[in-house]
Amino acid sequence: MEDRRIFSLLNIILFCMPALNARIHHPVTVDTVLFDPKKGVEILEASNFTEVVFNSKFNRVVVFYQATCGTCKKFAPVFQKLSDYCKEWDQLVKFSSVACSNIKNKPICQRFGIVRVPTLLFFHKDFSGKEKPIDIQSGKDVMLGNIARSLANYYQRKQDSLSDWPNLLPLKNDEFRNECKKHPKMFIIITNDQSEKRVGPLAVLNSVKMKNAHVRWMHDYDAQFLKFENHPSLLQTNTDCTETTLLSSKQRNDFNKLIADKVDYKTDNLFAPIDGKIIMEPSKKPVIGKPIIPNGLHEQDLESSLYHTLWQEISRLKHLNASSLNIAKRYIKSLMYVPYRKQVLKFLGEIDSELSEYSTISTDHFTQILEKNLHSKSYVPKRIVWAGCSGSKPEFRGYPCSLWMTFHAMTIGGLNKTDVAQIVRNIRDYVVNFFSCTKCAQNFEKETADLDKSIGKTDKDAVLYLWRIHNHVNERLSKEKDSLVDPRHPKLQFPGKTLCKECRIDDNADTFKEDVVFNFLQDFYGEVISNRASINYGKATNNKASFNTAWFTNILGVIVLLFLTNL
Repeated sequence: MEDRRIFSLLNIILFCMPALNARIHHPVTVDTVLFDPKKGVEILEASNFTEVVFNSKFNRVVVFYQATCGTCKKFAPVFQKLSDYCKEWDQLVKFSSVACSNIKNKPICQRFGIVRVPTLLFFHKDFSGKEKPIDIQSGKDVMLGNIARSLANYYQRKQDSLSDWPNLLPLKNDEFRNECKKHPKMFIIITNDQSEKRVGPLAVLNSVKMKNAHVRWMHDYDAQFLKFENHPSLLQTNTDCTETTLLSSKQRNDFNKLIADKVDYKTDNLFAPIDGKIIMEPSKKPVIGKPIIPNGLHEQDLESSLYHTLWQEISRLKHLNASSLNIAKRYIKSLMYVPYRKQVLKFLGEIDSELSEYSTISTDHFTQILEKNLHSKSYVPKRIVWAGCSGSKPEFRGYPCSLWMTFHAMTIGGLNKTDVAQIVRNIRDYVVNFFSCTKCAQNFEKETADLDKSIGKTDKDAVLYLWRIHNHVNERLSKEKDSLVDPRHPKLQFPGKTLCKECRIDDNADTFKEDVVFNFLQDFYGEVISNRASINYGKATNNKASFNTAWFTNILGVIVLLFLTNL
């Protein structure tokens, strides 16, 4: 009888322990998806990519992105708008996305050589994997035209087997009469300037679903028969093809609306602007709450940043050649000056030692080295949880914030131990060569173009150089209209007045006493806040965790006491 009671007691304790542990520690892995499949952008993964894309019924435009990349976050609504514009021709082309920030998608991102993000690739419908997809520039003013051009080029090669497609090729003079006889009251888009060549194919694509409209475009035409002054123009032929009527030569983006009205075609979809320019509605200014002042260097941010750097940024390349591996080695050596836990530092030391044996390496082998050195005394937590770098929404802050924290911690940790200027150079080389965000890497390279001239001669100079660069970046981002900045964490000059009033020369201006700032930076980035046991959805919750822990402990104690008194 007593054995049964003891067994029951153990069961209750075991049942309660997960709940107790859950109250103490809530790690949340960040894997933000930037697109909603319900809105027309399909989410692809390595597990279904081949099945969906290869030898498909549809052509496909795929955006490869990193969820942590600020440029990708800004680009996501543009790509969504692109998908919306093309719904009238969704029987020809679909829009999809691949999150390269999901480590499961690493094979597919490596296969297509995704080095920078966002990257747009066009896969034609009979893509087999033997050829290369078409790289599409991601600029708002060129994407639509490039997609139309890719479809037109594919049609030109395969037109005999694409009887259900509209004719995307320009109509020639000697074809005009026969085409008109087949399709009385044909609509013609006339272009002249080479830069207007996107207009015709886009107008034709917009008319795919209009059963009673036959739309073609012309570039070289008979000026005696087709008389008009402006380009581009929309014309309509009469029933016996002897005359043409000018419908419009003004608002080119209204051409398809005019055609739709003429053939009584109704749709709720947008027509793609045939000038190729994607128009984004002004975003509503978010309500800015009280700025949350970062309260120090969080262990959780540093370790999450390190995991992302090693497993997702450096490892995303297929192969590290001599140059890129040397940059990775130097950066890993610099990381050893960050005040990580001893287990993390041991892990970095073992990686550093093992990589010294290689002059080049595949990233598969690089990842194997990382995995092999994970054990009880040497490890990096394989999860991404933000503490001080958590944003008011998942798409804000995160990795870029943690990377800056890591950079500053490196320079402070290297004081009186190594050449801090070299640490800053290693930081620059890492960002330029491995940071996957295209625009971010380009901007950082511009910001540090004067590094060798301006970094100074002392370690203190190097620390302050990086601090000034960071403030320059913050100033630039604060002025960018489309900058994705957390409204609860506005881009201010650091340190703020609340953190270090003594650092400023003038309370009303962003001018600093650099000697005081240097001392502040040593304090701020020299001491780590350990919050592994108090992370709740990316925020420090020590008090809440303590209260919940005490509550569970008391309940469990009562249960144990009741059982013991009845034994």
